[in-house]
Amino acid sequence: MRNRKARYAVLAAATAMTLVLSACTHSDNGDDQVHQGPYGTLNVGMSILGAYSCSPRLTESAVAGRAIETSGAYETLVNLDNKGNYVPLLADSWETAPDGVTWTFHLHHGVQFNKGYGEMTSDDVVYSLEQHAADGSLNGNVGSLKRLFKSVTAVDRYTVQINTGTPQADLLAFLRGDIAGAAYIVSKKQADEVGEDNLANVGCAGTGPWEFVEAKTGQYWKFQAVPNHWRKTPDFQYLVLWEVPEEATRVASFQTGDLDVILASPDSLNTLKSDPAVQIMTPGSGVDFHLGFYGNYYVKNWPGYDPSLPYVSSNPDPNSPEWQRAVLVRRAMSIAIDRDSIVKNLLGGAGEPTALWGWGPTKSELDPDEVWKFDPDQAKQLLTQAGYPNGFSLTLDVRIAGAPAEVQACQAIATMWNNIGLKVTFRNQPNDAIRTQLVDRSFNGIVCQAVGDVPEPINQYVNWALSTAGFSGGIEHPVLDDLITRAAHEVDPAKRLDLEKQIAQFTYDNALDAGVYRAFVQWPLGPNVGDWSDHMAFGDGRILASLEYAKHRDA
Repeated sequence: MRNRKARYAVLAAATAMTLVLSACTHSDNGDDQVHQGPYGTLNVGMSILGAYSCSPRLTESAVAGRAIETSGAYETLVNLDNKGNYVPLLADSWETAPDGVTWTFHLHHGVQFNKGYGEMTSDDVVYSLEQHAADGSLNGNVGSLKRLFKSVTAVDRYTVQINTGTPQADLLAFLRGDIAGAAYIVSKKQADEVGEDNLANVGCAGTGPWEFVEAKTGQYWKFQAVPNHWRKTPDFQYLVLWEVPEEATRVASFQTGDLDVILASPDSLNTLKSDPAVQIMTPGSGVDFHLGFYGNYYVKNWPGYDPSLPYVSSNPDPNSPEWQRAVLVRRAMSIAIDRDSIVKNLLGGAGEPTALWGWGPTKSELDPDEVWKFDPDQAKQLLTQAGYPNGFSLTLDVRIAGAPAEVQACQAIATMWNNIGLKVTFRNQPNDAIRTQLVDRSFNGIVCQAVGDVPEPINQYVNWALSTAGFSGGIEHPVLDDLITRAAHEVDPAKRLDLEKQIAQFTYDNALDAGVYRAFVQWPLGPNVGDWSDHMAFGDGRILASLEYAKHRDA
């Protein structure tokens, strides 16, 4: 009876969604004649959207990842191609002064803002970048942006200079368009006219190939194609992002044709792949999933620091007995995880085991010995050696953010830890619910979470392992602060890689981070849309980007 009721609930939800979809898109598809421009509606099913926002200063990164990258309504100065190389976007070119401090960006001429707000100029770029890095900014990268944007100056109408104070190798990483909280550009004229607080209501004027139309919180965000866009006019007339939290409902709506693209779990993918009308799109980028041992804050007196926790030390000296005890605990927990089983059984083989977070696409640079070999018996011995022969109690949270098998993998880890004597309380935490505690460092539990691929590890380390970062991965130590800062300042790629390897070695030797897997994201495409993965930028595989290149399947 319970299963029957669950099926009825899914069908009812899918039917209700069909009615909403019909109400929103019924008049958008035009007729069956030859089309001279964009036509039809591209419907994308998302697990979460939230309240639409677009102000550079008032938009949280979690929302920006959906409002900026997925919608394509906004653009950045530079981007990454599908191989991880920086390429021009709103900036045609850039150069760095010999001192490594002054970066000059030459803007593309003639780029028009949507909603009739005229040409994009250096004044708009200066305004946008300063807002992203302003005091009180909700941008998740605000700490890094403050470090990078010592001054932003309009040299002339089409030239902008950014002074980083000291050489900073990672500036381009925060100016690209494939990360949540990227420094996207909006119209200063519009912001002055309507007021920053009202931008979300009217929709920010960006330069992207899609223009905001309307949003209904908890239901959808709607965009329309920009005619004669300076870069690429979309093939579809409308883009609608739908909030469909329940996977079963997303899958049912996809199967009925109400949704054209969804992010589905490996289990759902196996079902959908059996339909010959469904194509599977696999971007070149992946998602890097790990365990964060929070509370390991040894630089600042953060509220979450609690040395009574078995995996946290009361002494930051790596040679101290207190530190070594915590290392034994963290190492035991790391080798108690059967990563090969998770990749095989939960990802369906669409992934690979990892040792450290942020090294997914560059793990070949790591020492081959830096791996966590599954050994539950050795894990029990380490716990006994650390003084916990009977284990201890802990909470394990999964930060739900759309990584393949993230909940199932975290549940499996909880079971594996129970098997070595730990008493695990498992909790699901939506990304938006837990993120605040990770930002203010009040959290000291253990978190399963994921990030997207980055061209090189320093792009991640400055974001989550630096004590001044706007977000914490649970690891903050004076040694890491020194190495990360030096690596971020090092403009020579070979020397920077050497420092990144030192960061990895310290992190691995002290078991401060436990990589689990890198997943290869697969997107099912319905019969109305064809594969455009060759146009998707290298980055976070969970972010469905470059939708202006989505094609009609019959085109």
